[in-house]
Amino acid sequence: MLSRQNAVVALLFIAAGLLLSLGSYINLSHYAWPFAIILPGVFLFTLTFMLEKAGRIFSIPAMLVTTTGFILLGQLISGYFASWAYAWTLLVSAVGLGAMLQGHMGSSDAMIRFGSRALVAGLIAFVIFAFVFELFIFAHWTQGIWGSIILPVALISLGLLFWKSTPSPGEI
Repeated sequence: MLSRQNAVVALLFIAAGLLLSLGSYINLSHYAWPFAIILPGVFLFTLTFMLEKAGRIFSIPAMLVTTTGFILLGQLISGYFASWAYAWTLLVSAVGLGAMLQGHMGSSDAMIRFGSRALVAGLIAFVIFAFVFELFIFAHWTQGIWGSIILPVALISLGLLFWKSTPSPGEI
């Protein structure tokens, strides 16, 4: 049976071999730069698992760096870099996943709870921001009467409604 360290090293070699084999089918030089971010994240994951309990402190940075790299890789493949306006919220979820991993490795229920809340909050923020940006800001229908009259009036009205419904300090 493989030890944990040997399994991690074996998986890294397999991943590198698969990546190199894809080079004949995909222009890797165009898609290579996000891996300058992904690979350090994978290295941090390797430290996380190889050092076991002492390595759990690397779980959150590993998740953050790796997630950032994969977000950028997805944007490079799709050519849609405007999604960064809301994709950054996935980093909140990455912190949550890293915290959950750290909690599992250290048997900390508090860290697991924090991580699960951060994970859910990041995903909810991602969905809400993606909806708002894609439907109202990036959409072409915001030009013309919708974008110049109806949407601004609706947003100003909502702002005034919230302002009016907010209690003043003396009313609290």
